Amino acid sequence: MVTVDMTGREYGAWTVLRRGQRTDSTGKVYWECRCRCGNVTEIEGSRLRSKQSLQCAGCRKTHNRSNRVIAWRGKEWTMAEWSRQTGLASPTLYGRLRAGRSLREVLSDGADPEVLDKIGPDDGDPVEVRSQGALKPRVK
Repeated sequence: MVTVDMTGREYGAWTVLRRGQRTDSTGKVYWECRCRCGNVTEIEGSRLRSKQSLQCAGCRKTHNRSNRVIAWRGKEWTMAEWSRQTGLASPTLYGRLRAGRSLREVLSDGADPEVLDKIGPDDGDPVEVRSQGALKPRVK
């Protein structure tokens, strides 16, 4: 098996520093990488090339929790802001919207009735749920 030198390449938030100390039982090579946050770890090369690993676990958790955004009828609020407005827990709100339910339908399952009055009728306006400033795969 030919190993391509990945030193200096960037994959998402990872920068490949050097070939790692280990290989697995099938001969896959690991590479020592530094995340933008400074965390250094060894990652199997094909996980980098296939974009299965774009950042360290700490950055992924921080990014996923803090950057979820719901855009609806010109309002773009973070998941936490929508949660405060509706009285629904962020994971509940996020999961129901990702499952394709309308915002009014989600809110009618436990939100304060005054919130439903504020948003008005659900005219089928699209709800966009995404990560704000989502990390885009970057390969040099």
